[in-house]
Amino acid sequence: MKRMSQEEAAEAFDDFAQKAVNTVAPKISTAKRWLKRILAVFLILLSIPFFLSSAKVFGLVILVFGLYLAAGGFLSYKLEKIAGGLLFVVAGIAFACFGYTSYQKGLESKNWPVAKGSVTQSEIEKRTETTGSGTSRRKVVKSYPVVKYTYSVGNRDYQSGRITFGQSKDAHHTVARYPKGKNIQVYYNPENPAEAVLEPGGDATLSIVFIGLGAVLLVIGLVTASKFRKMSKALSQA
Repeated sequence: MKRMSQEEAAEAFDDFAQKAVNTVAPKISTAKRWLKRILAVFLILLSIPFFLSSAKVFGLVILVFGLYLAAGGFLSYKLEKIAGGLLFVVAGIAFACFGYTSYQKGLESKNWPVAKGSVTQSEIEKRTETTGSGTSRRKVVKSYPVVKYTYSVGNRDYQSGRITFGQSKDAHHTVARYPKGKNIQVYYNPENPAEAVLEPGGDATLSIVFIGLGAVLLVIGLVTASKFRKMSKALSQA
């Protein structure tokens, strides 16, 4: 057997490595696509319990990432990046606008007119939610106030269940403050009397959370679009 020179051995090794890459790369690409599909289905299904609970904001975030992975698992690389960038940008703008609108509505509600109303339902609802991840994942039971009431504006009756803009901090205290049958004052939107609240103003924390999440999703979308643009430009110049 003829002994190869150092240059011939290096060339043979490069040829072998290239063939190995050409053989393995498609399999790795297929495995990644299937992994994205599986994770996408998992995240989309995982978002459902959050939508059914009070943690809808987390459900929306999980759903956005699930849809992004679904785009990567079923679409081409180019369409994946375009769809992902648009998805995160649109979701970010939507979250930020919702948070800002909710904050503004809370401020405006302080000047809303008042109508007489009556509490028709007042109870504490127990909900089981999952917190943490991995080994620290656990289920906890949380209490939420459910207060429904009726009120009249003009000659028309309305009903609502909104207590405040945001989340009531103490369920037991809230329910005790609004027992069933109690006559109450209801603050209603003069432009839309069907929109009402018991405690105007509300907690701005939830609005800030929405605005923050919107900003994060918007940045992710812009970074994704920027990377795809740079990559496409580099390929076109090659």
